[in-house]
Amino acid sequence: MQFKTWGWAVAAAVALACGGDADPDAVELGDDELLHAAPLAQAEFALGGSTTVFALADADARVESERSGRAFGAHSRLRVDGDPRVESVLHFRLSGVGRVRHATLRVYATSASTDAPYAQTVQGGWSEEHVTWKSRPRAAADAPRYAASGAVRADSWVELDVSAAVQGDGDYDFLLATDSADGASFVARDSTLEALRPQLVVQTEPADCAAGATAQRVEVSWPVEGFYVLADSPEKDFLRKPELRVDGDPVRESYLAFQVDRQGRTLTRATLRLFATEGTRLAPELFRVQAGAWTQDSRTWATRPQTELTPLATRRSISGAGAVDYDLTDTLMVAEGPLRLELGLKTDSPDGVDFVSAYSPDTGSWPTLRLEYEEPCAAQ
Repeated sequence: MQFKTWGWAVAAAVALACGGDADPDAVELGDDELLHAAPLAQAEFALGGSTTVFALADADARVESERSGRAFGAHSRLRVDGDPRVESVLHFRLSGVGRVRHATLRVYATSASTDAPYAQTVQGGWSEEHVTWKSRPRAAADAPRYAASGAVRADSWVELDVSAAVQGDGDYDFLLATDSADGASFVARDSTLEALRPQLVVQTEPADCAAGATAQRVEVSWPVEGFYVLADSPEKDFLRKPELRVDGDPVRESYLAFQVDRQGRTLTRATLRLFATEGTRLAPELFRVQAGAWTQDSRTWATRPQTELTPLATRRSISGAGAVDYDLTDTLMVAEGPLRLELGLKTDSPDGVDFVSAYSPDTGSWPTLRLEYEEPCAAQ
């Protein structure tokens, strides 16, 4: 995998609320659990003829109807709520991406909600420093809503398909909102949780893909949730850690979840790729979580989701630090419609192994689900 950097984002300090009003979302919980390195503003992952562009928001802010003249652009949390009305706006800039095949807006939830938010495109011209409810950009009356489905889990990613709105290079402004009175908060770009800042992930067409021709594509996605559990600490959670740990003594297990939607396309191969930080004589086995077993509370050894008895994929050993692939082709070949793929990693061996998690600042080594498709090229 080639990894091309396009510029560095500057880590911003967490601003405190002005005056006597305290910002309910300003306190960062668990920041010491992450390594604090400045993330990439835009990165490009080249896989065969396909490219995945990973961009971070370069401006974002929430706006509140009940404090309509106040700006919250320097605060560490975005928020959406239907009562009282709270919305968030985000700006992304894409450069050199080519033709877009698919685009996903990702925001990391720090609180749960029974209803997922929606996104709409809005006109630019707003500034992070000054935007308020009164001056916020508004979506056109007929602007489509790009909605996520289902509930929002705390400490997980919410993904919204914004493919229809992202056409290529340029500036993109999104409104994030909800009609539900059960609101949710999300990590903002001014948070010290660098790995969890808002993201725009774009899958592009191969440069030599002529309209009507058939191409082999590789689509990359990152986990929406991931953590490990420890048998010796049955009530403790290990969320937002930079590693996923799997061991037989002491017993540790790791869990990952991905959102998958084949959209009727012909899948030729599916691979879970992890990056090990060392080798082991006996690699962990990969299991599928039992249907309905992973809940909002499945975060500790005592509450961990139960897996099926037969592993989905196995490996003999891991020779050293580097990429480790698990083949999931047979599992996802028969998958229908959008699904949440929930996986567990276990081993009986006392020779355990750590993998890089999606909370690490090492973006290029995050766990990925790689889906390879054979499908026609889009019209230019």
